Amino acid sequence: MKFWSKGLGLRSHLNIAVGTEIPKYENQFIVLYGTTLPPVVWNYTMTMGVNDFLSILKVGFTKTFLSFLLSPKRVFSALKLLFYIFLILVKFPFVSRLIIEQKTDTEAVN
Repeated sequence: MKFWSKGLGLRSHLNIAVGTEIPKYENQFIVLYGTTLPPVVWNYTMTMGVNDFLSILKVGFTKTFLSFLLSPKRVFSALKLLFYIFLILVKFPFVSRLIIEQKTDTEAVN
């Protein structure tokens, strides 16, 4: 993924290998810690809340994105994405139950 900023001066963008970050759950956010790829190597932190994930999904279901993803060159990527969506749907009931159980345990301690 390339991130662009005017503040980078002569360097027009940073290369970030999305998916290689170390995710951590902090407060109400998922925080990703990672390092940009050469030639400029910087440590970075990305904080994502529920609204950020919803925004990404909203973009993912636009006609523009779907036509981009379903082009002949990207059919394998589209199938891979569908597989991950399936995994999320299968895991979601278990994850939501775990969150409720953790909250109940925390409230019992307090």
